This record gives sequence, structure tokens and C-alpha cells, in this order.
Amino acid sequence: MKLLFICGIFATFSANCAEIQKKSVTFSQFAAALAKVESNNNPKAIGDNGRAIGLLQIQSKCFQDAAKFDKELNKFSYSHCFDPRVSKRVLWAYCSKYEAKALQNNDWITLAKLWNGGCGWRTKTGAAKDRLDIYVGKLGRELARK
Repeated sequence: MKLLFICGIFATFSANCAEIQKKSVTFSQFAAALAKVESNNNPKAIGDNGRAIGLLQIQSKCFQDAAKFDKELNKFSYSHCFDPRVSKRVLWAYCSKYEAKALQNNDWITLAKLWNGGCGWRTKTGAAKDRLDIYVGKLGRELARK
């Protein structure tokens, strides 16, 4: 196993980071790793003081934002984010809207920071930026298990 320096924190990976990021991880695997980190794979999870729901801990504003981008999501209400299929579609739409290039390039680090930090993640500094780095480390450990 290699110890790699990722986004300012140490994370243990069983493969080269570039391999994890570019070759061996599909969007479905990325979503599954996020689900493990966000809710421990619990589709009924409610977190962030009641403001985030489902496998991917989606907040209402995120759902609404994704639905503006992916009109198919307008068939659903926010409470449908408890459905793993809807959650995954929200994730795809949100990533497509704000980081389409990263999604196309399988840049899971950028997408993880977007998901955890919101569309303004690039402007985070100090402790908020550190939390994003820690989140990426957690996701990296999950992706390395795939």
C-alpha cells in the first residue's frame, strides 16, 4: 500500500491516485463511496440537523438546484431523495451543472469537494478548506476499497 499526499492530508490508498481517479472508478462507484461516507449506506438517513436526507445527504437547496438543471427531477419532490436512484440522479445533475469538465474527466477529487462544499467550494479557506480535504481523504479511502 502507498501513502499518498492528497489535497493537504495523508490518505492510504491501495493503488496509484491517478488510477483511482482516471481509470478504475466509475460514476456509480463514486456515488457508492459518497453514500458510504455521507450516510454509511443508509437510504433513510437524516442528518445536518434535519436538513439533509438519504444516502447522499441531499439538502433541499441542492435538490432544487439540480432540478433546475435536470428537468426530469421535477417529476419528484425533495422527499424522493430517500430513494437511492433519485439521490444518484441529483448527484449527477449537480455535478454536471457545476463541474461538467470534472465529471467528464473522472476528476473525483473536484467532484467530492463540490458535493461536500457546495458550488462555492473553490473559495473556501482556513478550517472550511481543511474540512474539504478531510472529506476527500475519507472518500479516497472508500474508493481505494473498490
